[in-house]
Amino acid sequence: MDGDHLNEQVWRVERRVTTTRALEGTVPIFLATAKYKPEALAAARKDSLTARAAASDALTESAGGRSLGTYFPASPDWDILSVAELPSAEVAYAIQSMAMASGAMERFQITQLLTGAEADAAIDRPFNWAPPGTK
Repeated sequence: MDGDHLNEQVWRVERRVTTTRALEGTVPIFLATAKYKPEALAAARKDSLTARAAASDALTESAGGRSLGTYFPASPDWDILSVAELPSAEVAYAIQSMAMASGAMERFQITQLLTGAEADAAIDRPFNWAPPGTK
C-alpha cells in the first residue's frame, strides 16, 4: 500500500472519530500505530490477528479508555492501527512506554487527533514567539 492509500484510511478513521465526538462531546482521541518486530509479528499471525485486536481493545479499556476500532493496514509501514478515546495524554504515554518496553515493537507511536474545530482553536491562540534570527 502506498502512502496516499494509507492517508485515505487514516482520513476515513478521522471522519468516524469526528462524528463520534460530535455525537458524544469532546473526548481526547488518539491514533496508535505499531510496527511489530518480525518474531512478534509471526507470533501475532500464529495466534490470530483477531486476538491481537481484542488484546488492543482490552488494553484500552484497562487504561480507562474506549476502543473505536483496531485495523491492520495493507502497508509495509505499520502492522496495526488503533483509534481510541483515552483519558489523557499521560495515559497515552504510559501505553506507548509499555509497548516499547515489551520488546515486541520495532516502532510504536500514539498521536492525539484533533477535529478541524479543535485545530482552528489551537492555531488561533496568541503566542509570544519569533523564529531564530529575528527580533
